[in-house]
Amino acid sequence: MDYNQAIESICFKFGHAVTEFDVFRWLRNFDESEWAMALNVLDKVVYYSSDSIDEMLEYYIQKIIEAHPNEQVYILPSGNIGKSGHVMAYHAKKVIEKLALSKKTLSLLNLKNLGKIKNNAVIALLDDFSGTGESIKKFYEKNVKAIIDGKSITICALAVAYMKKAAEYLYKECGIIIFGTLNKPAFVRRGSVFGYEKNMKQVRDFCFKKGEMLCPNWKNEDLKPLGYKNSQALVCFEHTTPNNTLPILWYEMKIPGTDKKWNSIFPRFANSRIERGRRLRISTGFWLSAMHKIKMPNIDWSLHHTTESLRLISIVAQKYHHRSDLYIAQVLGINMQDLEDIVKIGKEKGLINEAGGLTQEATAIYEEIRKRDRILERNIQKQISKQNVNSVYVPKSFRGIS
Repeated sequence: MDYNQAIESICFKFGHAVTEFDVFRWLRNFDESEWAMALNVLDKVVYYSSDSIDEMLEYYIQKIIEAHPNEQVYILPSGNIGKSGHVMAYHAKKVIEKLALSKKTLSLLNLKNLGKIKNNAVIALLDDFSGTGESIKKFYEKNVKAIIDGKSITICALAVAYMKKAAEYLYKECGIIIFGTLNKPAFVRRGSVFGYEKNMKQVRDFCFKKGEMLCPNWKNEDLKPLGYKNSQALVCFEHTTPNNTLPILWYEMKIPGTDKKWNSIFPRFANSRIERGRRLRISTGFWLSAMHKIKMPNIDWSLHHTTESLRLISIVAQKYHHRSDLYIAQVLGINMQDLEDIVKIGKEKGLINEAGGLTQEATAIYEEIRKRDRILERNIQKQISKQNVNSVYVPKSFRGIS
């Protein structure tokens, strides 16, 4: 198998949200004989970027409005603040502003104003993913049910993606209908993404074996080798990965009973972003130093390692790799206003265009910097060959992206 080509294809599929190094680092969790199977699993992951989240929300919000043409629709983020809640609120706000509908038709809601909602309204409980429906039900019963009791208000759920178990559970327990994209479990007998049953079972056994290694006490816990309550999901988001998804994709701690850390490719927790930010900061110093030695216009801003210049080159690098503004802010450990201030400076310097993307000049500068880091790329391609699999050196940083 041509691993280089397979890895490049996967990176392209995910819009370069993961790099060649990310994939290679994850593959090192497995024996070389298992790489083809692992890449097969990775290839079937459904990844929702920031843009695709917006697209899905816009589509299903319109579906909710169409289903309730004479009622005011409120979008109420149901995730926990600090986890997915604030992220989904951010996306919902963007979509609502884009649709530019009257507030009497559509608006964003928070818990403080929930009691002010009058009759003939629809409240859509928003979450990024619903695998079992339990989180949405818990949020509804804890924060919403008692406040709207007695009012003529329809409650529904809105998720970027959900699973059949969640839809059935929410309707049975709460009478809630869910709007979103239905995702099947990975290892269903009919219609599995891994093809016919014989092949599907081979992949399932592989994922179970590795998942059991990560979750040895699974018989007594909700987290099973194939995800939370055996959800068998293959769904990942730019900002997080649900625990319903196969643990081999998101687990990022020491393997129980060993001193070896499992390297995730789609991490769940914010501390992973902090670590990525630390590695990014290490790389930015190198990039600014490298810029002193190249002969290009418009690099005077890089002459001094100031906070502004470090953040600016970091944003250029992240945008080059198609990261969203929300992701960049998380990795840099800054709020959205700080990010907007740096982006504004980037626009003034001709590095960022009005649409928020990189100008040709910024792209040329970053690609020139990458040439000086090209040895790492050659090492990656060399290291994933069969001839060198037993003598692999994994660099701690690869173009500042990890």
